Amino acid sequence: MSDLDTAFASDGTRLASRIEGEGPLLVLSNGLANNAYQWTAIRRRLAGRARLLTWDYRGHGDSEPARDLASVSIEATVDDLARVLDVSLGPDERFTLLGYSLGCQVNLEAWRRLGDRVDGIVHLLGSYRHALDGLYGGRLGRLPTWLLRRTPGRFFSAAYRGGVRTKPVGYVAGRLVRAVEPGVGYAAIAGFQEQLALVDGPSFKALALAGQEHSAADVLETIDVPMLVVQGGLDIMAPPSIGPEIVARVRQAWHVLLERAGHTGLLGHAEEIADLVEGFLEEHGLLG
Repeated sequence: MSDLDTAFASDGTRLASRIEGEGPLLVLSNGLANNAYQWTAIRRRLAGRARLLTWDYRGHGDSEPARDLASVSIEATVDDLARVLDVSLGPDERFTLLGYSLGCQVNLEAWRRLGDRVDGIVHLLGSYRHALDGLYGGRLGRLPTWLLRRTPGRFFSAAYRGGVRTKPVGYVAGRLVRAVEPGVGYAAIAGFQEQLALVDGPSFKALALAGQEHSAADVLETIDVPMLVVQGGLDIMAPPSIGPEIVARVRQAWHVLLERAGHTGLLGHAEEIADLVEGFLEEHGLLG
């Protein structure tokens, strides 16, 4: 992977990004509590046909913890992305947006601000509104948001770091609550736990609440570029009903439901999703 580039958020937080590969530009927006690890299969597949820009949210990966937690929002995260692009790209350079989980909401908000530079959108295992509402199909109601608001941010830092020391326990627990789909092996989740240990808990909490407060429902009907929407039939975070809701409002959208995929589909269905993404981008002339 290339060396890190550095940009700075409006609150002064240092933001890390990197570019690899050759060809048309693809911008990859991560899920919450993720870094580029989740994109491994897609990066491996596409690096020979595109330039891939990966970047870390405040308090994630190689970026610093948010200096001003009160300023964290999805809109501010898009401003962070704009600043990353200013450092890494020419002012008028065009790109395609790929998002996973919370990154889908980030990308839809990015369309609102940067749409005149966007050639396509890939929406993987995510929603377009109120990220926590879809948890277990919404059957928990407001409880996830209530708990998140009342849990100290530093608890998440301690939990993530402790998870590295008890990886088998975390894997089993993930399987039991269906956060880890069948077919995702222990090694893949152990790698994910390693990158979780890099997440700053207060920044995570602020961004999770921002995702819950955000909606891009009003953006969907304005999208006039090709859009691929991939949902998982076993996804406990973004239920399958999200896909048809999006496709009904976007002019050029294609929906694929992977019946056996869960929210960890970028690990458990890595090659299948890479096939879908590569085929979509190739069909619309977005790869070299």
